[in-house]
Amino acid sequence: MKRRMGLSSATVPALSADELARVCTAAGGSADLRIGRGHRWEHGDYAHLFDALSVEFVGLSVNLGESLQADAVPEPIASLIRRHRIPVRCFLSRNIDQQPVLNEARRGRDRLRALLGDVDILVEVHKPLPKLADAVAAIRVLECEAVIDNRGVYVAAGADESAAVDFAREFGRAIQVKGFSTDDAEGRHIPLSSCMETLRFTEALLDAAPVAPVTIETKHSDWQADVRTVHTLCSATQNGRGTE
Repeated sequence: MKRRMGLSSATVPALSADELARVCTAAGGSADLRIGRGHRWEHGDYAHLFDALSVEFVGLSVNLGESLQADAVPEPIASLIRRHRIPVRCFLSRNIDQQPVLNEARRGRDRLRALLGDVDILVEVHKPLPKLADAVAAIRVLECEAVIDNRGVYVAAGADESAAVDFAREFGRAIQVKGFSTDDAEGRHIPLSSCMETLRFTEALLDAAPVAPVTIETKHSDWQADVRTVHTLCSATQNGRGTE
């Protein structure tokens, strides 16, 4: 089975819906779409995006464990999510290990399901960043799967590749890739191919979740180079070869 690939709207936030459809198609046909982040695709007619592309998830600015805002999902997009049964991605509160916060996360999950119907709710381990073990415990209680952000998981796991790979294997519904230097605490985005340690770590995540679609989410300007690198990585993992 060929892995689905594409772009996050966060990589090309200035593109219109038509332009985004074109570049995502060229990158592999998939997309993850962020809402409420000022991305240009949201302004104008965007319903055709959900027909033209395989939308792997819609990224919400929601932290499970905090009070869910009434306008977390605008109705025009909520309607498309319901119609196409597209998963939505949320974050976890940093204090998700505390019982009152976990209880609030359950309530938020249930409110999203009431609003969006029978769609999957995915969790991304990213900002705010709980420890990976706390995230694992919460995800099991919430009965969710995860978007595997390669840097977010690397940091949450304390650079423990084995723990990160186990997390991807158990929960990985989608994988989100960017280049980063493992010794840069600021997490600046760089070409994926420029750090061999990150490249090998990302390949291990891809190998752990072999059917999970991949989107490139980077602020690095030459995202086309990252698309080529990820295509190479995916080909290597599917053919049973690692990076040299």
